[in-house]
Amino acid sequence: VKHPGLEKVVKVAINRGNKILLLRTSDKLWELPGGHVEADEDVISALKREVREETKLKIDTDNVEHLSQTKDGRKRIKWFRYNDLSDKQVKISDEHVDYKWVSYKKIDKYKLTPSTNKLAIISSFYENIK
Repeated sequence: VKHPGLEKVVKVAINRGNKILLLRTSDKLWELPGGHVEADEDVISALKREVREETKLKIDTDNVEHLSQTKDGRKRIKWFRYNDLSDKQVKISDEHVDYKWVSYKKIDKYKLTPSTNKLAIISSFYENIK
């Protein structure tokens, strides 16, 4: 279904060893990997492409779980969780300036972009919190 003027975006909380991957923008804010869904893409294809472009990590779709959907202005954002079982090195694109694997307890120390859904980040730890 097409929504005129509504931009579809995907974001994913990548969990590896009980830490979430955050990417730092040039304005010193942190966000999850993700981006725009192209007109000819489904959301999972967009998620795989955006993660590959931004981090060089490959997403195994069997480990992707949809968390929620939010609206931010003209953007409709679908939030996902991904348990990354690999140990592949992150290689960021020129879209970001740094990356960090951040534990649940330290997430509050990072200033997130306004559209980053902290609840999605926190819930991505949900299965692992005792």
